[in-house]
Amino acid sequence: MVKIINLKSGEVKDNKPTPAFCEICDTDIHTIPGGVQGKIGQLPVSFCGICITGIVNILMTHQGKE
Repeated sequence: MVKIINLKSGEVKDNKPTPAFCEICDTDIHTIPGGVQGKIGQLPVSFCGICITGIVNILMTHQGKE
């Protein structure tokens, strides 16, 4: 959870992260450790920890192969 403090008024707000869902398995990426959010070009993407591990394993397996 993130707290936002207004420096002028001293007001404190609790800001819960907005839910983001994995593009592959559709689970909330905040529930499984290792979730990743980012952009591929202009396209915003989100992956849970399990799916991003699978993607990295596939890329490492095929590295250097044509």
